[in-house]
Amino acid sequence: DHAIDLVDNHNNWGNFVLIKSLGGIFVLLAHLKHDSVSVKIGDFVSFGKKVGLCGNTGYSKEPHLHLQIQLSPELGCYTSPFHLLNYKVENRLHFQGIPNKNDQITPIPLNQGLCPKLVFSIGEQMNFELREKNKPPQPIRMTHQLDSYSGNYYWTDGKSRVYYARSGSVFYFYGLTGRKHSPLWDLVAAAPRIPITYGDALSFQDPFPLHISESTLRVRLKLLWKLLSNSGVHFFSKYQMDLKNFTISGKIRMLSQPEETFFKIDLALGIQKFKVGDRHYARLE
Repeated sequence: DHAIDLVDNHNNWGNFVLIKSLGGIFVLLAHLKHDSVSVKIGDFVSFGKKVGLCGNTGYSKEPHLHLQIQLSPELGCYTSPFHLLNYKVENRLHFQGIPNKNDQITPIPLNQGLCPKLVFSIGEQMNFELREKNKPPQPIRMTHQLDSYSGNYYWTDGKSRVYYARSGSVFYFYGLTGRKHSPLWDLVAAAPRIPITYGDALSFQDPFPLHISESTLRVRLKLLWKLLSNSGVHFFSKYQMDLKNFTISGKIRMLSQPEETFFKIDLALGIQKFKVGDRHYARLE
């Protein structure tokens, strides 16, 4: 490493690590600190693995990290535009985005103790009791299955199906199909994403698909508006997460109606309870 305001004109990138993703793109991390690189050629780099420290090597006037996405392995080739995945600015979560100038961003650390509560086996069941105003209690059963065609996992309640995945420290639902107003629709509305992390409190927004957030008539009107104006048509729901109690509280719109939501994970039981409006679901086991 050299002194601030001095540069190495002969070794532009300094100490660097070039990572080839499983999707075929390349990630370049450059100007790393001398003797800090902790990986070697051929290593598999997984989420959260330390590869080096920020330094001041190569053509660098001050310590910084050069992060570049490129489509080929040659140093100095064209930089491809990209988004950062799963980071926070202060206590606000961003799941995909480009930080603003002067933002101080930090990654979302993975809570290893919470991970097992969001790992499920084929055939596993979750049984809930649904309580709704002016209606008798109703048992609800959700079953975990594997889609043999796609190889993806999903939960089904017999009326709807929802697929899920995990990206780094964020668990999320996607691919919701089936009858509206089913318990799975409420589960997704209460916790479309579950940050698997730790700390105090976090806030985030999530765009809902039109068929969840709007009525059929409003969907048609918004799609027409999108065709005419080329504008976005998502409704962004708002959530607050209490990481000490592993609860998520939200304010959303579901089928054009404003609703308040709640979701809780228990470190022993897993998903313990959730609600949307006056529909309350409590785990029986």
